[in-house]
Amino acid sequence: MNHSKIFMLVFLLFFGLYEAKNPNRIIVHNQLGSGIPLQYHCHDNGDKDTGVRTLSEFNSNWTHTFFDSIGVIVWNCDLHFQTDKEYYFDNLEVYRNGIIIRSGQLRQWTARLDGIYFTRDYKKPVEHVLNWNSTNI
Repeated sequence: MNHSKIFMLVFLLFFGLYEAKNPNRIIVHNQLGSGIPLQYHCHDNGDKDTGVRTLSEFNSNWTHTFFDSIGVIVWNCDLHFQTDKEYYFDNLEVYRNGIIIRSGQLRQWTARLDGIYFTRDYKKPVEHVLNWNSTNI
């Protein structure tokens, strides 16, 4: 009888604490400049898919908030914009969970004219990590 009470206590504490954790966030941020829309298409390795969407305004963003679960979660995004050329980055891995369920994770991806910037720390600014691919229109 004592073992079942201890098991229930541990079970309730574990799931109660898990529910109280902070959600993870993926942010795709448009800082391309006034009048330059950023198109994005993000999807996970399951059934979640944004479809192709547009961030039309400077400093607009798409935020996806979620909790990790057991199993591999991978989010990828295709980013695209046009000025004198077409600029894009396909299949950018924007989030991958680890073996341990995590909470409060940030993955912020910022699109600027000179490249793609990234941070995973709420207290640090984004840093340049990738250059755009380009083609002539």
